[in-house]
Amino acid sequence: EEIAMNKLLVQPLFYFRYIDVILALLSNIINDILNTFNSLHTRLQFIIEAGTDNRLSFLDTMLIIDNHRIIFDTYYKKTFSGRFVNFHSNHPLLLLTDHHINFDHNFRWNEVKILDSESLYNKKLVSEMVHIKRQKQGLNKQNETESLPESYL
Repeated sequence: EEIAMNKLLVQPLFYFRYIDVILALLSNIINDILNTFNSLHTRLQFIIEAGTDNRLSFLDTMLIIDNHRIIFDTYYKKTFSGRFVNFHSNHPLLLLTDHHINFDHNFRWNEVKILDSESLYNKKLVSEMVHIKRQKQGLNKQNETESLPESYL
């Protein structure tokens, strides 16, 4: 992929790959791009599926261009109920992680507010050092607590 992209004289305006399916917004050099990708290996051949009527199917989504906007129309099976698995349920973690990835449940970093900052010590680090220091019969040699002042004990 990287080799083919570097060989192109003109780069696509938009390029996205998911496993073996590529979505690209190209100018008028479609055949040049197809020939470049197909020249990499004889057993690896690409095809072009062009959109019609301002619509393009990509994976389970129909991309529709309407008034210079892209609308995503997702295909659901007839058995789809609209319900999603609760993350705290007893389902296997793999199923929950797969659901998280497929449905783009991401942490909202732009909504995070820092309520407190501690300039000298990380609270977790101090807590761990205090716990280590208080152990009487632990296997820990307590050398991770050298920077912990005695005033914390």
